[in-house]
Amino acid sequence: MAEIKSYAELVDAVWAIVQGTPEERERADFMFSEEQIARQLGIPWAWESDACVFGVAQAISDLVRLEYCKGIGIFNDHRWHWISPSPYCPDIPPSTLFVKLPIVKLPPLRGRALQFIHEQTLRYEDGITFYTQEMHMFHDEAANVLLPANTEADQYIARGTVIRAMSDLQDEGFVIGSIPSGYVSLRPTLKGACWLLVAQPLLKLEERASRLTAYPEVLEATRRLANAYSESQSSAAGSLYVAIEKLENASGGERGLINFLGQPRAYISDLKQSVQQHRHATTQAQANLNHQQCLERATEIIEKYITLREQGSN
Repeated sequence: MAEIKSYAELVDAVWAIVQGTPEERERADFMFSEEQIARQLGIPWAWESDACVFGVAQAISDLVRLEYCKGIGIFNDHRWHWISPSPYCPDIPPSTLFVKLPIVKLPPLRGRALQFIHEQTLRYEDGITFYTQEMHMFHDEAANVLLPANTEADQYIARGTVIRAMSDLQDEGFVIGSIPSGYVSLRPTLKGACWLLVAQPLLKLEERASRLTAYPEVLEATRRLANAYSESQSSAAGSLYVAIEKLENASGGERGLINFLGQPRAYISDLKQSVQQHRHATTQAQANLNHQQCLERATEIIEKYITLREQGSN
């Protein structure tokens, strides 16, 4: 049985089954059914199985939508009788199109709305992770979660703002479904799921930071970190440098931050040297920490800082 822990991994796994060789892709009879794919994934195939209806079928639909595959004979609006790989499909796994830096920068509300839709629809069953039937929620319910308001006038504005954010996500291909009058019915696409693989840990960090009102430097550093993931390498370096400086200033300088975190001096100084701007020569630290490692190190520092502040507040 498969052990697939994200929807992006599921789409890649289905593609690995159906892609074939360049020669096979040209054959008219080189096709796969939902049942064949499910069985190769080790999923007990059944017509009404959620893992097939909402997992395998959705992965197939995303492959067709991305033109990795061609669908033959659609039914129930989203299930294909057969699919075959497109002769000129990309050579890279589907998730590689979207899981890369810099990630798309979404306005804060859109990011939270995508995370909310993800959490409402995510399922794990028969060894695979997928999205169940589209989130079905009244507009007022979604607005109350994402933009709580006290007065009737503010609630009206919040409802319109949230629906607009979700509609924008739909237009940009992060979610699919419908937003009819009165309720929303959406689920993330592969693009949305891939964005969340990188961004969801950052969104959760920001949620934790926003609760530490006595330490405003935490929220500012976390937001600069999130920006760094959406910026070019040169711009990201500046964001990371300032983020760490915010924590140092609130901790009594670099030595204070080092003591607070309980880490060796090089743990922070290597990062700062790696992202410091306008250096004429590459330092040893810069040679040791590439852009991806700088993002990871900064994320570790900020997460540990948040954890220690949370412990101190309890």
